[in-house]
Amino acid sequence: MSDNEFRDFLQSKGYKYTKQRQIVMEIFSEHSDEHMTTEEVFRYASEKMPEIGIATVYRAVGLLESIGYLTAITFEDGTTRYERRHKEEKHIHHHLICNNCNKIMEVNLDLLDELEDEIEKTVHFHITDHNLKFYGLCEECRKAMEGESDEE
Repeated sequence: MSDNEFRDFLQSKGYKYTKQRQIVMEIFSEHSDEHMTTEEVFRYASEKMPEIGIATVYRAVGLLESIGYLTAITFEDGTTRYERRHKEEKHIHHHLICNNCNKIMEVNLDLLDELEDEIEKTVHFHITDHNLKFYGLCEECRKAMEGESDEE
């Protein structure tokens, strides 16, 4: 997104454009494949703007999450991470979390639409979103563990 696109997005949601908010939005655009904590966002932001405060970053992340630019995901360790939400996504994509190295991978395969339709029909509950996390071992950790067991 360009400066004007950041400005237009914020203003379309009724919020004032600030350089600090732009920096936070840029970080999520530049690191769109990462799931970042607010502290990690602050670290990147302070490289671009050394005078930015952590409280400002917390407020900007909170605002951007509330207006749909970001999605907050809380994992089993209680850590909340944020990622950029893309307009074309009907739902938050699903995540694979390695129990060994804690790597987070995205899965853009969604087979739950039929289940949602059935729930809406039978329970009369309108679903606006869902979030699914799978826990296991990533390929690298699984191979490393298999290699260890072969050596015994």
